Amino acid sequence: MIYVIYVQSGSETAVMYLMRELGYTAYVPRELYKYRKKGVWHEEIKPLFDGYIFFQTDRLTADDYYIIRKIHGVGNFVSKTTCLSCTEEEYIIGLCRNPDILKVSKGHIENG
Repeated sequence: MIYVIYVQSGSETAVMYLMRELGYTAYVPRELYKYRKKGVWHEEIKPLFDGYIFFQTDRLTADDYYIIRKIHGVGNFVSKTTCLSCTEEEYIIGLCRNPDILKVSKGHIENG
């Protein structure tokens, strides 16, 4: 079961690594973001879902809840009683498979 947690924007990756140190399986889907500034292209790795992390557990206990809530940057759970559906779980895990950073999509526009 995968649960969703609100976290402070910008601290998603740090919270994910702290949760992993505590023994939880945590995910932060990330993307390679390209932008142009003053005529120069830049690349940056950003969370796909800003302000959210996902973590997997068999059962969310009260102990787990309070341990996770004590982590600096964690806001609250999106739902303490409901986890993601099977389809949503597969989607999130698929986004985080190796390599765990989504690349920029490329396309070709005919006659454009």
